[in-house]
Amino acid sequence: MRKYFSFSLVNCLFFFAISTVLSQNNSNYSVSFNLSEITKDRLKITVIPPKNHGQDKLTYIMPKVVPGTYSNLEFAQFLKEPAAYDSDGNSLPITIETDKQVTISNAAKLAKFEYWIDDSFDGKPTTQIFEPGGTSFEKDTVFLLNLFGVIGYFDGVKENIPYEVSVTHPHFLYGATALDRTSASETLDVFTAKNYDHLADNPILYAKPDTLSYKQGNTTVSIAVYSQKNGEYAQSVASEIKPVTAAIEQFLGTMPVDKYFFLIYYVDISKGTGSMMRGFGALEHSYSSVYYLPVSMGKDNSMLPHVAAHEFLHILVPLNLHSKEIANFDFRNPKMSEHLWLYEGVTEYFANLSLVKANKMSEEDFLKEMRSKLIDFENGKPFSMTEMSRKVLEPGFKSLYMKVYTKGAVLAFLLDIEIQRKTNGRMTLLSVIEQLTQKYGKNKPFNDLELIPEIISITNPEIQEFFSRYIVGSEKPQYVQFLSSIGWNYEESGTKTKISFPDILFRTPTDTSISSLQVQKLKESADNIADGDILVSINGEKITKQNRWAMVQQYVYTPKTTDPVTLELQSNGVTKTVTLTPVEQKGQKNPHQLTISPKMSEEQIKFRNYWFPKN
Repeated sequence: MRKYFSFSLVNCLFFFAISTVLSQNNSNYSVSFNLSEITKDRLKITVIPPKNHGQDKLTYIMPKVVPGTYSNLEFAQFLKEPAAYDSDGNSLPITIETDKQVTISNAAKLAKFEYWIDDSFDGKPTTQIFEPGGTSFEKDTVFLLNLFGVIGYFDGVKENIPYEVSVTHPHFLYGATALDRTSASETLDVFTAKNYDHLADNPILYAKPDTLSYKQGNTTVSIAVYSQKNGEYAQSVASEIKPVTAAIEQFLGTMPVDKYFFLIYYVDISKGTGSMMRGFGALEHSYSSVYYLPVSMGKDNSMLPHVAAHEFLHILVPLNLHSKEIANFDFRNPKMSEHLWLYEGVTEYFANLSLVKANKMSEEDFLKEMRSKLIDFENGKPFSMTEMSRKVLEPGFKSLYMKVYTKGAVLAFLLDIEIQRKTNGRMTLLSVIEQLTQKYGKNKPFNDLELIPEIISITNPEIQEFFSRYIVGSEKPQYVQFLSSIGWNYEESGTKTKISFPDILFRTPTDTSISSLQVQKLKESADNIADGDILVSINGEKITKQNRWAMVQQYVYTPKTTDPVTLELQSNGVTKTVTLTPVEQKGQKNPHQLTISPKMSEEQIKFRNYWFPKN
């Protein structure tokens, strides 16, 4: 697909292009690196700073926090062997700050700054990096370049200064990104960004091409996939994402961008090495999103539609509606907005709602999703969403962050109901967001303290009570009061009968040559079974690495009946067969029951049509 150039010609093209870039763009940041030159999983980065910055000392900032992560990442920990030079090639003195940032003295003479950068996947970080926001450097294989983890900026030399980034790469690797590519050859790409914020907002995935594009309305949707297992996955990914983008277009009435890239990194969890088990998920950007997922999802993307919907819908918030704390993001000493309930909670709710309204998700599945979130909401001490958002980087609050996807989504759902009730169906939460976006938008951030009064002013003064009690305050919502409007019943407490084997658990073997599972824990009543026994089959069906947890979940952990289950086990090369009978455990707690009412009033039926339109 991509023609091969000889090594000597590649080098000539590279040095000619770089020298041209550096000589013509003295008012820009000019950055260059070569993906073919990897040492100890490190890339060497060369930065030519803008001239005439007028500072005697310059500190090169690698972000501590980046938008969308809400946690300390400390990317300066990956910067190694920094060196600064004047125009004659003489070294300039440098010091390392307490937060590992690099400060250059005699900076008025600075002509070039160089350093090596570790990737976060293999760089043994002291602070854990969420993989979709990390970096991966695998020579001749894959480079996940979240550019905020590769390139920084000089403190005080950041605002509205363009970047030109030149990437030399093997001819067989293609760089997928929403960044403008101003020049490209078989082995050299030149990208431009209008400033550092723009650069940080546009990741690049270099891999052997497994890509495709399609049109959704006026938007060109592109998919690029890297997998640690051989095979082509872009087509199967597209089959899952196309219904999502169609649902979003239907939900929003239009596609809000002219291009969008889904950058997907599939990891083989069977290897069990490095950082692979830390954080599956995705990270949003204005024109793309990065996904870090188990490779099994390449053929069974049951999780992908929801994740893709969530990340794409971040286009609404915070990418096109946000506070000044996000618009003027301080990558070294960030100040957090108090509206994570909006940025993440509303987005999570909209992701589910868009799929429901397009008949890609049933009401029953939506109810199950909301119930699971509600249970998590109620698990733990009450807290204020706005206070948690402001203090999310502080001890005692950062552990609450994941609640934005549960408590935040439930509150968004209830707020949508309340807005429609108090405006007699004239407005919805989506229409409120759209109206706010028209007033503010991507380039006009709001003041944090103005947002809630603004929502109240365009809806109904009675909405103030909802915010005061449940979002600014920490009260438990009156679920019956809200959910009865859409024909849902709520019971705070309840019990159920659980069928299970209370005597046996399994674990993944530390010996990776064993493809099955091992007995981890059992009580004396589990006769003829010992710790460490290897599971061979269940009811005659052989256990494999692919089906092992699904089989155990179905037949051992959550059996549907009390029918006996036959386990074939192996211990020290000896095979034995054991038959166990599941036990009914009555009276198990089963709180926060949600059910759809079998009989609804005409008012309920009419009101709920927004969420569950008749087919």
